[in-house]
Amino acid sequence: MDLTLRQLEYAAALARHRHFGRAAAACGASQSALSEAVADLETALGVRLFERDRKGVRVTAAGEGVVARAEDVLSRTEDLRRAVRELREPFASPFRMGVIPTIAPFVLPRGVPALRARWPRIELVLREGTTADVTAGVADGSLDAAVVAAESDTGDLDVTELYRDPFLIAVPARHPLARRAAVTESSLRRERLLLLEDGH
Repeated sequence: MDLTLRQLEYAAALARHRHFGRAAAACGASQSALSEAVADLETALGVRLFERDRKGVRVTAAGEGVVARAEDVLSRTEDLRRAVRELREPFASPFRMGVIPTIAPFVLPRGVPALRARWPRIELVLREGTTADVTAGVADGSLDAAVVAAESDTGDLDVTELYRDPFLIAVPARHPLARRAAVTESSLRRERLLLLEDGH
């Protein structure tokens, strides 16, 4: 039984669009080429994947299982292609990076030009979001990396420290803490502090 990636791609597209013409257009193929490839796949597998009638195309029970596996194979194949491209030329593919809004204005103006100088062909796709959003994006693979505060809960993700940023305190000029060269955590315990709400 010989299967091709093209047959799997066409079957997955037909299952998505439920229409031969739209599926063929999505794949950049002729309708007859798509129809023939799907028929060859059904013959090779020995099962009917699609029912065709005047109302359109319906995926059979067997087809649902085959298409799910086909989509998995296609996804893994694309991962393989991307990995090989990365080996040949790092960052030739889009690099998707999340960043939290409290850091973005300070890191991106210096960081993006530095990345472009090091890898001229890099295509950065930036997404701003909360720490929970961007770390979840890295965990599920929708993001390649994220810039967050070191104190954040990053779960099992690998973490590399980029820089250390000191905390500053803003107080009225006549406040007792204004005369100190440095303020310790213990000296703030009796003070009322203005903080950003949870999530920032």
